[in-house]
Amino acid sequence: MDPAETKRAQLDKGLCDDLSWP
Repeated sequence: MDPAETKRAQLDKGLCDDLSWP
């Protein structure tokens, strides 16, 4: 996985966690 994709995934997870999404 590209570093950019990894960062994107981490950001998406962070947003989901931050908004308490499933």
